[in-house]
Amino acid sequence: MVPPSTRLVSSDQLPAPDAELREILQFSHTYNPAPYFNDRWGKEYQDRAGNLLTKHREEFQTKKAIPSSSPEELLLSLAMACALGPYIVTEKDHESHVSFMRWIIECIRFSLDD
Repeated sequence: MVPPSTRLVSSDQLPAPDAELREILQFSHTYNPAPYFNDRWGKEYQDRAGNLLTKHREEFQTKKAIPSSSPEELLLSLAMACALGPYIVTEKDHESHVSFMRWIIECIRFSLDD
């Protein structure tokens, strides 16, 4: 976990709860923590990042209120969801994927306000 004094993002920098996909993508590009986690996890980065995204997707689908992840881990899942979206999301699933990304943003907001 990153100490609060070195957080990668603050709650006032987060997109609005009803942000459009373009705004979410722009935010995710600006606040992508992948380099931080790549340095921290090294060779395990791909597996751990993928597992984190899967965990958050499952928590979203089961309607878990707030995951037990740091804001930075949630940011990483958001970055991965944005990057992988064009390759894994069908047109039929587009709105659900955007809802997932909005859910991650709200989880980040909640965890930053703690």
